[in-house]
Amino acid sequence: MASAGGSHAIELKEAGPPPVQLVFEKVSIEVRPPHGPFSKAPPVKRILDEVSGIFGPAECIACMGPSGSGKTTMLNALTGVTRPTHGTISANGRPFDAATMRRFSALVPQDDLLTPTLTVHEALMEAALFKSGLGLVARQARVEKLLEQFGLGGCRDVRIGHPDGKKGISGGQKRRLSVALELCGTVSLLYLDEPTSGLDAVSTMALVRLLSSLARGGVTVIATIHQPSAAAFFTFDRLLLLDRGAIAYQGPITLGQQPVTFFEAAGFPCAALDNPADFLFEVLVEHADALRQKYVTEGVPEDARRAADASLAALEAPPRGGGMYASTFGAQLRAHTRRNAKAMVRNPMLARLRGGSAVGMGLAMGILYFELPDDATGINERVTLLLFTMLFMAIINALPVVVAVLPELAVVRKEARNNW
Repeated sequence: MASAGGSHAIELKEAGPPPVQLVFEKVSIEVRPPHGPFSKAPPVKRILDEVSGIFGPAECIACMGPSGSGKTTMLNALTGVTRPTHGTISANGRPFDAATMRRFSALVPQDDLLTPTLTVHEALMEAALFKSGLGLVARQARVEKLLEQFGLGGCRDVRIGHPDGKKGISGGQKRRLSVALELCGTVSLLYLDEPTSGLDAVSTMALVRLLSSLARGGVTVIATIHQPSAAAFFTFDRLLLLDRGAIAYQGPITLGQQPVTFFEAAGFPCAALDNPADFLFEVLVEHADALRQKYVTEGVPEDARRAADASLAALEAPPRGGGMYASTFGAQLRAHTRRNAKAMVRNPMLARLRGGSAVGMGLAMGILYFELPDDATGINERVTLLLFTMLFMAIINALPVVVAVLPELAVVRKEARNNW
């Protein structure tokens, strides 16, 4: 694919891991709401109610549903973030193991968790180091290929930027970059949480086509999405429609057939010019119980014949005693040092604040403690000056660290979760 909106399959993996197929059976997640003396909440609330299905291999799946239907909760269960209360999840015929799946899967969160001071090319080079461990020449070749495939060549030397600070690349470019970063390694299972939120129609269509191309290239793509356009809706291969934590429809998406025919058989025909995604939500608002009952009693013919692929190779667990990450500890340490050095140079506000506060406090202390007496009467003043200096040095070195760490904490968590 020459650009983000192309239609040809993307060949990202040279010798990647085996295809991944997720099978989940009657997965339920229950939580206990906080109870007060006057609380009327039930003792246990079921957010996900016996959800079953098969995802993959090499499919692009859309998980849809109204707000509060359990889309993100189901995604957390499939990624291993949340442990199901009931039910089982397996990958390629083996029980789901979070440590093993981290080597073959990646999660792109709803918010673009990126380092704002890096350029697009620098961010990709860093991700290629963490996720592939290749040499410099091989990393550069992989990054150049990703820049072309994701349509990011025109902004390769532009800083990512921060929405609340200095602007950088656009929202659509950030979303494509977030996906490209995770594909710097060998990924067979890609999760995306609301990848199209905040994007315009053109950027949304380009991203959805990109995800479909990744699926045709061998990646199993699972995305939660909220009311896409008709063109974007029919770009996905399969649909899982949730309502109040239960499945209202699950099956393939084909133009002019499923799932429109399923709703029509339930007594809710879709007009020829209506957006099927909007139509599904409208029917769910008023007739959710009828749809869920029809799905439970009759199901979908295509899904009734769908079975797990027993020919897929089992995923290998990470070796004990090391080898979990693609790059060595020394390479990771050098990369993080370079990243922080660039952040300090390109965003010198913290250094300026530290220098300014040191100069200001130095002047204030010089005025307050100017010409201390040399006899015994100046001992108390000297002790006070030393204690104040020690306290000031501790605070002036601790506060910038706290200010710098908090915004980066979410980025670090994402990178650790995706096995960087």
